[in-house]
Amino acid sequence: MSRIVARTVGRKGTCDVVLRDGSVSRCHAEVVCLPDGRIHVADRATAKGTFVRRGSEWRPVRQALLDPEDVLRFGECTITAGELGALCVRADADAEDGSRK
Repeated sequence: MSRIVARTVGRKGTCDVVLRDGSVSRCHAEVVCLPDGRIHVADRATAKGTFVRRGSEWRPVRQALLDPEDVLRFGECTITAGELGALCVRADADAEDGSRK
């Protein structure tokens, strides 16, 4: 049975998922990857915000439950929820074998 673990996303090297972009806060958001493939994302009250694309609009989110094909924006950095989920899985594997970035 897999554990559900919150992962941090940001530009700081100690985050679980590091996005090296100056518009991303040091610790920008928390992400939970759910067993069904959806992602729960929560902004950490950042200055540049977290957004999800709905049609042609970017909508700010404090918390959202997303499908893998949804597109997120942290500051000016964009990524699909599915890509973010894959990075979280990689962070899980790195933590298990002790090879933290």
